Amino acid sequence: MGIDRIKYEELKKYKKTLVDQNYYIAEIDGNNIYNLEDYMNEIIKAFKFPDGMFKNKDNIDSYEDWMRDLGWLGEVDGFALFIINEDKMLTNSLDKKKIIFESFYDTIIPFWTEEVEHVVVEGKTKIFDVFVVDWGVLFQSSKKQNKYL
Repeated sequence: MGIDRIKYEELKKYKKTLVDQNYYIAEIDGNNIYNLEDYMNEIIKAFKFPDGMFKNKDNIDSYEDWMRDLGWLGEVDGFALFIINEDKMLTNSLDKKKIIFESFYDTIIPFWTEEVEHVVVEGKTKIFDVFVVDWGVLFQSSKKQNKYL
């Protein structure tokens, strides 16, 4: 639970396992993300936001609000976001990249794993995992290894 690095070779296995566990699977590609608006557009597509729902693409607070809704995705037991080519994502905006990852740690993941029961009528906890897909060599998953956190 949280943010983990996985090898590209493991991607299909992780996706299959999570689909079998009734997770909603989202994927974004850092090669398409040059600025915050690009990131928001990728998230809108990956999480199938309804048209016109997510208008304020330069506001992290709005983003966090919508990422704590996701009701339009139906009855799922969890969410998984796979970030491909994370090293190419926001290379000229590392401050924005840091804010995005902190948003997962500080707001989005805690909401789904606990807070949802207290603030949403009949809210149910779910797992929200983020997987940074690495093309490189073997390594152990560790929060310390992500230089943006």
